[in-house]
Amino acid sequence: MVLLISPERSGRNEIGDLLLHLHRWFLLDLDGPFALNRARTKGIHQRHREIDTVGAWIVHKLATENQAAIVGLDANGQTLLRQVERSNKPVLMRPEPFNPVLRVLDEVGEATIIAARTMLGLLSFFGAILIGTWSVIRNPRRFRINAVIQRFELVGVKALFIVGLMSFLIGIVIAQQGAVQLRQFGAESLTVNLIGRITTRELGVLMTAILVAGRSGSAFAAQLGTMKLTEEVDAMRTIGVSPIEALVLPRLLATTFMMPLLGFFSMIGMPSSA
Repeated sequence: MVLLISPERSGRNEIGDLLLHLHRWFLLDLDGPFALNRARTKGIHQRHREIDTVGAWIVHKLATENQAAIVGLDANGQTLLRQVERSNKPVLMRPEPFNPVLRVLDEVGEATIIAARTMLGLLSFFGAILIGTWSVIRNPRRFRINAVIQRFELVGVKALFIVGLMSFLIGIVIAQQGAVQLRQFGAESLTVNLIGRITTRELGVLMTAILVAGRSGSAFAAQLGTMKLTEEVDAMRTIGVSPIEALVLPRLLATTFMMPLLGFFSMIGMPSSA
């Protein structure tokens, strides 16, 4: 088979068309030698005059796979094709020797760097909150009371149902399991006292913190992430509004003030199930 590259016509080199045309040429005859002349290739190669490195690699690849001779190249094309032939050689890649000690040190070092960057980011965020708080204290007119009230409703009022329901159900489970265990000692009457102590000392506040973090925390993260993605935070900075004062402080204040109230509500809900 003979692969003819004709530089007759002028035009821009289009690699996609060249690849398609070369495949068309090879589909003409794959069984024996076949020489392409200008009459049979007219209209196929007429738009191609120059060839670049990618085109030379395609020609070399097709000619090698189909055992075809390449004819019709000018001097520049032949030079480029020879360079492609010299560089198209398999390279032996030797895997690096595995060293478990270095692997462990590398993973420990990477984890340490990630932890250090995380702590640095948290310290930076905490410092920004302190600066924003001090700015609001110095200039009370910058305090956004409407945003704080809206976050009070989101974190506190709208969370009463789920906090009360979960506390009531958990109290039922504790009462049932505690009564079974206390029956062995004849102390079933202490079941209510057990629930009251557990709820007041630890479980009520713990369940409230988990629910607030899972409900309100995820909602805050989704809202702020969407605003960051849509460049609303950058727009606020552009018009001179501090994102810390407008977005972070209202949510932080609402969570801080509503957590004790929700914890008290949870303490009431758990003993009531007994």
